[in-house]
Amino acid sequence: MRAFGVEFLLLFGVVGAELCEKHFRSRIEKGKLTAKGDLETEDGILHAKGTFWKDSGDSFWACPCLTGSCLWICNKDLIKRIEETFNVTFNLNSTIEIWDVNNSSRQVVLKEHFKLVQDSKCSHPVLLEPEVVDLDEHRILANGTLHYTHANLSEEYRFSDPRNFCVIPLDNSPPVITVCVDVAETPLKFYLYTPFFILSALFLLLTLVAYCFVGPAERKSLHNKTICCQSAALLIVYICLSITYLTGGYNAMWFCVSTTYFTYYFLLASFFWLNVMCVDMYLTFRSLTRTVEIKYWQASVYAWGVPSVFAVVMILADQLTTGPLSPDIGKARCWFNGFLTELLYFDGVIIILLVANVVLFGMTAIQLWRLRRESRRVLQTSNSRTHMGTDTQQNRDRLTLFFKMFLLMGCLWVMEVISWAAKGPDSYWYLTDILNSLRGVLIFWFCVWSKKSVRKALLGKITQWWKNPILETASPQHSTSNTGSTPMTLSTASGLNEL
Repeated sequence: MRAFGVEFLLLFGVVGAELCEKHFRSRIEKGKLTAKGDLETEDGILHAKGTFWKDSGDSFWACPCLTGSCLWICNKDLIKRIEETFNVTFNLNSTIEIWDVNNSSRQVVLKEHFKLVQDSKCSHPVLLEPEVVDLDEHRILANGTLHYTHANLSEEYRFSDPRNFCVIPLDNSPPVITVCVDVAETPLKFYLYTPFFILSALFLLLTLVAYCFVGPAERKSLHNKTICCQSAALLIVYICLSITYLTGGYNAMWFCVSTTYFTYYFLLASFFWLNVMCVDMYLTFRSLTRTVEIKYWQASVYAWGVPSVFAVVMILADQLTTGPLSPDIGKARCWFNGFLTELLYFDGVIIILLVANVVLFGMTAIQLWRLRRESRRVLQTSNSRTHMGTDTQQNRDRLTLFFKMFLLMGCLWVMEVISWAAKGPDSYWYLTDILNSLRGVLIFWFCVWSKKSVRKALLGKITQWWKNPILETASPQHSTSNTGSTPMTLSTASGLNEL
């Protein structure tokens, strides 16, 4: 049908802008008509009669794709940049390797085999670098289609229409291929989630500051140290996510891979610290007199060390292996490149931790009920009842806080996995994703604002910081001589050291 249309155009000499769409046109500033009525360009390319027209000036417009398979030649500015950067020379007479349907290749002269649409307009050209990025491995087929050959790519991403890339043929070198990316198509999530990531990072920082200002006894509590370590891990996660999303996903390969490694380790560590909190809760309620106690250094070795082992294994697998079990970080996105690898290196570990937390939480709740029943029968004096009531209320508060943290870290994470596995439009999951993005704000609410002692310590220090600079500016000598007025930075450092 297409051949009949072309013959009709050629037979009746139809000319004008209706011959082809703008994207299929080439502007020819210097051309001459042959005796047969064809148009010959200064590069020696012939455009058949009926496939071009003359504009109001001295230039011509041609529709090369009407008579054969097309390739788009990149625009002159991009060609000039490539020539200067790589010290190469643009040449339309160069040869190019093409592949046929029977998987055989041959060398052809570019301008003889393909019809060339020159001065392609790419809003955001991205250079393919198969020597650096495995996913950029490609072939040009005989019909002009770009075929990506990497085994990990799904079928829908293996072929690219000639309109979606452009070619820069070079002397004595393989052609440079650039893929045309429309920057305007950056997903909405890069704009929607970033403010929430930054907000979470700020509130996590406030959480750390608040726990630096509580009393010495509270600072030494394993429970509070666990909150601080988990908040610190999530703070680094949200910083990495903020940077990645602020750049819109267009990052250098090394940057993408590095931030993913950091995100992976610290996100994993945050779940291990939640597990430490759960184990600590269980041991607290196991008996009236606590016989087993976790040391902070033991918790640190576990919650920082085990994720380190997982991270080293994942990084080695990413750098040294290929195939279905390779994480392939940064190959398609700044995260794992497949469901199986994400399940193996990340999701599977989190599922095991969450199941363990559910079991320990259930056992802790049962033990708390038993202890309350036993205490009513054993303790008779009013003082004992008062003391027991205070301890029970404190333990109940800790259990309630853990339950909130478990829901926050566990349930929201499960929703995130479901949204990723279920696919579908991003808009379906905006609400759950935003809640995940606000995790730092919720942690601040649960661990700081809803705890009176921690909230008072934070507000007191903020008030002191607000007033002290004014006093120090008015009377610097008095501030220096008064040993009781300690600068806020020293107080913060002291609190961190005690942690």
